Amino acid sequence: MNTIAIIPARGGSETIVDKNVVSVAGKPLIEYTIDAVKGTKCILDDTLWFVYTDRYRQYHNLGIIRPAIVSKSDTPMGVTVSKAIETYELCYGRVDNIILLQPNCPLLSSKDIDDAYDLFLRSGNDCLVSVVKVYNEKKYYKDGYPLKQGVFHKQEDRPLCQRNSAIFIFRKNLLRSRGLIFDNNPVLYEMPCWKSVDIDNEDDLFMAECLIKGGALSGT
Repeated sequence: MNTIAIIPARGGSETIVDKNVVSVAGKPLIEYTIDAVKGTKCILDDTLWFVYTDRYRQYHNLGIIRPAIVSKSDTPMGVTVSKAIETYELCYGRVDNIILLQPNCPLLSSKDIDDAYDLFLRSGNDCLVSVVKVYNEKKYYKDGYPLKQGVFHKQEDRPLCQRNSAIFIFRKNLLRSRGLIFDNNPVLYEMPCWKSVDIDNEDDLFMAECLIKGGALSGT
């Protein structure tokens, strides 16, 4: 099977200006994901991964440019990835599986990608998503209405899994037949909370910098 990794990096951001290249602990955010891909065992050839971007040409390792038609803020990721695969296959050949890595998760490691890919292959599922464990009993809607009413004990708070945006792995057939990068039955790759920092605002940047400067990436 031919597996490729795609790092989608649309120019522009509604929360942080040029978020994909903003400095995090002295390094552009996107380079953490690039370094993670380069260190994997499942993506051994530089022609098997690429940054799909309309703006940051310094990261066009394969010269595959993201056209404006799939670079809008409301463009579905399935449409964006379909266009990327179409271009890739014209230049480099058939694709069977896709590893989609968002560039906004700097604590993602090479081992996470390899372990997730191994789990995906062993599962036989059409897709995998990375998740973080969360607890819902103490949550409220913005109007103050509790997500769950009544008295409860902490030990009874059953954990849920929430997508953390770091890793999506899926078969091309799922994308082509249904336009999806994940369906209602993905295999789940669980990541710890500290690795699941998803850069969306200044608070996230602060947390990521504290973790990285504190040595969180060493040995991962």
